[in-house]
Amino acid sequence: MFGSFGYKDIGDEAMLTQDLDYLVNELGISKHNILLVGGRAGYISSYHRHPRNRCLSDFVFREYPFLSRLKLGGVTALLRSTLCETPIMPSLRFIKNCHATLITGGGTINTRDPRGASLKRMHSFVMFCRRHAVPVFMSGQTVGPLGINDDHDRLAGDIVRHVDVLTVRDNIYSRKYLDVLKVKPKEFVETCDDAFCLPYEDEVLPPALSSFLSSGRTIAFNVTDYTADTDDKRRFMAQLCEYLLATYKTSILMVPHTPRDFDHLHLIANMIDSRYEDRVRVPDTRNWRDKTIKRLISLCRCAIGGRYHFLVFAATARVPIVGMCGNYYSYVKQDGFARLLGLAHFILTETDTWNMNAVQARIQDAIDYDMDSNVPYDQPSLSMERFKEWICCIVGAH
Repeated sequence: MFGSFGYKDIGDEAMLTQDLDYLVNELGISKHNILLVGGRAGYISSYHRHPRNRCLSDFVFREYPFLSRLKLGGVTALLRSTLCETPIMPSLRFIKNCHATLITGGGTINTRDPRGASLKRMHSFVMFCRRHAVPVFMSGQTVGPLGINDDHDRLAGDIVRHVDVLTVRDNIYSRKYLDVLKVKPKEFVETCDDAFCLPYEDEVLPPALSSFLSSGRTIAFNVTDYTADTDDKRRFMAQLCEYLLATYKTSILMVPHTPRDFDHLHLIANMIDSRYEDRVRVPDTRNWRDKTIKRLISLCRCAIGGRYHFLVFAATARVPIVGMCGNYYSYVKQDGFARLLGLAHFILTETDTWNMNAVQARIQDAIDYDMDSNVPYDQPSLSMERFKEWICCIVGAH
C-alpha cells in the first residue's frame, strides 16, 4: 500500500486506517503480507500498529526519483539514509516483488504549487510499479486542478494511463480534468472518500474536553497552511472567532489535523480578545487517533475550517459544515466531496473565504441546517468492493 500517510496529517492516516481495516478484517489478508510505503516508517508502524519490518519510507520516490529508473543491482553505495529509515535498495526489491499495489485516496494528481512534489513522487512510484509489472489499484483520488503546467499535465497523464483501476471521490472535477488531459483510465469509478465511514462512536475523550463540550454549543474550528500562513490571515480568523463567540454565545474548539495546524491555531487563539479566554480551547491532538478526533468533532454544533478531512469527519458525523478555501486546489477537493452529500452551498470559494459578510451568512445557514435529512453513505465503499474483486483476480493469477 502506498499513499501520503506517515506525514502526520490525520486525514491521510484516516484513509489508510479504513483501507487497512478492510484488507485485514474483511479480506482476511495478514498484516505480514501487507507492505506500507509512506512517510516515516517508524511513525507508520506505531500509528497503525503494523509490523515494523512491513513499513517502508517513500524517501526514494520523494527525493531520488531517478533511482526508480535504475536496475536494482546497479546501485550498491546508497544502502541507507537517515531520512529513509530503511535501506534503499532492499526497499525497492520489496516493492518490486509485491503481487499488487493499492494506492490509498488523496489529492496528488494535480497542480497545487509550481514544484509539484507530491505529483512527482506519485509518478515515480506508479512508473516503478509499471516497469516491474506490479498491478496498481488507485483509490479515492481527486483529479485536478490541472491544465496549468505542461510538465504536471504530462506526469498526471502518465499516472492515469498506467494504473489498472482509478477510483475518484467526486463526480464532477475528476471527470472534468481527465478531459483536460485528454486521457482515459483503463477503468474509472466515481465513489466517495476512503475515510467516509471511519467509525467514531465508541471513542472516549479526555474528561476536561468532555466537560468543555457538555453545553452542546461548541463550534469546531480549523485552518490549513493556505488559510493561516500569514499574520493577516490569522488575524482574519481570530476576528471570525470573536464574531462566533459574541453572536452565538458559543465556545470555540480549535481542532488541529496536523502539527502545523496546532501551531497556527495557537497563534490565532492568542489574537482573540482575552475576555473570551475561558471559551477557547486548542487541544493537543498531535498524537491522537483519527477516530478520536472524529468523535471530538461529532459533539460540536458546527464545523468551520479548511482541512478537507476535518469537513469529511464533521459531515459524516452529521455535523453542519462551512468550508473555507485558501486556494482553488482546496475548493476542488471540498466542493467535490460536498456535492456528493448535497452540501455544496456550504463550501466558500477562495474569494468568499476572505469576505467576512459571506462567511458569516454561510455560518448562519449551516447552523440552521438539519443534517439528519442527509442521505446515508454505504459501507464498504464502492471503491473497496471493486478492489476486492480486483485483488481476488490478481491473487488467483499467482
